[in-house]
Amino acid sequence: MGRKARVSKEELISRRLCSLDALPDEPPSVDFQPPVLPEVQTIAAGGTVFPDTSRPAKKKQKLKYPTAFIRRSPRIQSPFRNLEIEPIIEEIIISGSQDDVEPLLQEENKSNEEASDETRRSSEKDDPYVGDVNYKTMYISSQKKIEALLEENKQLSKALDLANGTIDMLEKQNNIYSEVMSIIGSLSRANENLAARVNLGHPTGDCEDVEGRNSKKRKKSV
Repeated sequence: MGRKARVSKEELISRRLCSLDALPDEPPSVDFQPPVLPEVQTIAAGGTVFPDTSRPAKKKQKLKYPTAFIRRSPRIQSPFRNLEIEPIIEEIIISGSQDDVEPLLQEENKSNEEASDETRRSSEKDDPYVGDVNYKTMYISSQKKIEALLEENKQLSKALDLANGTIDMLEKQNNIYSEVMSIIGSLSRANENLAARVNLGHPTGDCEDVEGRNSKKRKKSV
C-alpha cells in the first residue's frame, strides 16, 4: 500500500475558513454536532497525527465455539442449607456361624496347596536341578526331625524309669507297713491271751509257753 499524501498547513486553514463561512449566523443549539471529517486521520498544526474517533469502534468478535456452563446441584452451591441434614449410618449385621465359614476356609487351603504343588511340579519339570535340591532339603529336614524324636524318646524313657523306681519303693514300703501291722496285731493278741489267763488263774508257766510260741511265730513271719 502507498503512503497517503501529507496535507499542508495552508490547505487545512482554507478548509477551516470554508467550514466557518458555511455556518449559520444563529448560535448553534445544544444538540449541535460538528461535521465529520472524511479523512481517516486528522493532522494537527504541530504535525502530530491523531486517530479518527468519529467512526464507531468495531464490535468484539464473537467466539466461534459457545462456552459450556457447568451445572451444579443446589447442595454444592449452598452448603449452609444442608446443615440440618444428619448422616445416615446403616448397621451391617453379619449373620452366620463358624460351621459355614470352616468349609470355605478348608476349600481355600486346598486350592492354595494344589496351586503350590502345581508350581513345584512345573518348576521341577523345567529344571531337573531344582528337583534335586528340593529332595536334598527334604532329606536334611527329615533327618533333623528324626534326631529330635530320638532325643525326646530318650528323655521319656528316663522319666519312665524314674516312675518305675518310685513305684517299687512305694510297694516295698507298703509291704513293710503290712508286716509291721501284722506283728503289732500278734503282740496285741498275745497280750490279750495273757490277760485272760491271768484273770482265770492259770499258772505263769503256761503264759511263758504262750510267749515262746508267739516269738516263734514272729521269727517265721520275718
